[in-house]
Amino acid sequence: MKVVLAGASASLRPLCNSFMSKGWEVVVVHRDRDECTRLARDSKALVICGDPSSPEVLDDAGMRDSDVVLAATQRDSTNLAICQISASEFGVKNMLALVNDPGNEQVFEKLGIRFFSANAAIASLIQQMADLEEITGIGALADGRIQLVELRVQEDWPCVGLPLQSLRMPAGSLVAAVLRTDEAIIPSGATVLLPGDRAIILATSESYSPALEKLSGTDTGKA
Repeated sequence: MKVVLAGASASLRPLCNSFMSKGWEVVVVHRDRDECTRLARDSKALVICGDPSSPEVLDDAGMRDSDVVLAATQRDSTNLAICQISASEFGVKNMLALVNDPGNEQVFEKLGIRFFSANAAIASLIQQMADLEEITGIGALADGRIQLVELRVQEDWPCVGLPLQSLRMPAGSLVAAVLRTDEAIIPSGATVLLPGDRAIILATSESYSPALEKLSGTDTGKA
């Protein structure tokens, strides 16, 4: 698997390292020379210094044999150009773009370009952290239609000590994994949640709040 991160900044270095830990080939393209120096120092990715919307620079980055492109500059027009060039000139099919201005989301959607919004993600994170303080991590998939959340199970939660199959989780939600001390558990219906467990919940946007309420006994819709 080869991934090209176009315009990736310091905030994406952990993502870059995560890809490489999976054995993926990672190429980072950035126009700022100082940032390129830092990226090259802090990761083992191949770093190309140049305009990430330039076809020549993208060709130098090996775009022709890339499997995935992430366009993550601070300019939506640049991210759009990167995705269009990647598809039209290099035949890349898997593209994901950062949308900085929510007003531009419809443009990407109409062109069939998958995108994520930093502003929407931050707003969602703040709201959901306010709903339930035991949330320790959160993410979104499928343009926000699916929520991935990590909960630290509390001793007084109604789910404690009960087999998952007896909880009757709302449709569109499931406990995907349980992290218990140093053990990672893929749960079955017989798995029991214990205080201190970190439960990884996967849910649609509609079933997200009911799923949290089922596990914690807290009405998150009123927070």
